Amino acid sequence: MASRYWSENEPERYRDVARAAKLPKDETNPLERAERERAKALPAADARALLEFLKERRLDLYAPAAVQVLCGLRVLEVLALRECGVDFAQGTVTITQTPHHTPKTRFSYRTIPVPSAVLTVLRDVIGRLPIGDRERPFCLIAAIPGLGLTATATP
Repeated sequence: MASRYWSENEPERYRDVARAAKLPKDETNPLERAERERAKALPAADARALLEFLKERRLDLYAPAAVQVLCGLRVLEVLALRECGVDFAQGTVTITQTPHHTPKTRFSYRTIPVPSAVLTVLRDVIGRLPIGDRERPFCLIAAIPGLGLTATATP
């Protein structure tokens, strides 16, 4: 779904993103083989339905879900995403080790381009947080009930 979204909505940026780096695969490792064969994502229609539901009924969870679905991040990567890990000028998020999260493999340390619509949502969520430490995991804070973080931005 992330590739389809990029190609339909931001084709000029997608061309550069779509050029994947080829990493060597260890065919003898049964764990790597099992990981490649396992179903890793929701079908596109289910992901779209989930995002629409969250946008209408659980806006506090919409931002983390949109980043996960449209950028291909893992759940824990999204929840540990920090304000300092979002570069609005470059339109990217950086996944690295934090006090709350250690990337799964050495290839999990990466910088990922983010669609403009998702950057708008992230900017809104970060803008509604109390001023504080840029190292805090803002998606976790935004999802805590009672902080008054009922974002109204629509991508």
